Amino acid sequence: MTDGKGPGLVRFYLACDAADCGTRAVFDLVIETSPPPIEEDVIGHITHSGAEAADYIKEQGWTFIQTFGYFCPTCSTPRSERRATPPTARRAAPQRRTRRAPKRP
Repeated sequence: MTDGKGPGLVRFYLACDAADCGTRAVFDLVIETSPPPIEEDVIGHITHSGAEAADYIKEQGWTFIQTFGYFCPTCSTPRSERRATPPTARRAAPQRRTRRAPKRP
């Protein structure tokens, strides 16, 4: 591991930015070029390694939408073209006790 700076192995963490999606992806990518000097890169080398990973992210089906962020392959596809997903399992309703008949004197 090279501390996340090229040249070497860099780990990327990606999360879907859709409101109701929790999809996440983690992948390692070998960056062959060294980052620009810190004086020229005020963001801290993020743009350098992010640009290197953009093609790989696109190949995996993720879509980047300006001002909204990254969307996973499922959220990138229009709803009309998505496969029908099975309904999510819901918690069963709690069992209620039956009322007993009032005691008679």
